[in-house]
Amino acid sequence: MVRIFNNGEPVKMSKRAGNFVTMRDLIDEVGKDVVRFIMLTRKNDAPLDLTTPRSPRKSRDNPVFYVQ
Repeated sequence: MVRIFNNGEPVKMSKRAGNFVTMRDLIDEVGKDVVRFIMLTRKNDAPLDLTTPRSPRKSRDNPVFYVQ
């Protein structure tokens, strides 16, 4: 299960209504390194909460930037 939050607000998704976020959309928004890092640091059976910031922080507080 994946839940996406955009600036603290949950993104409502529905297949029937056509409101969903594809992996391509997610990669285009946050970058492939961020998606790869988040997928590798979680267990396969654990729920995934992904927060998409407007501007990614380039500091040691951001684990993706720190690893890069």
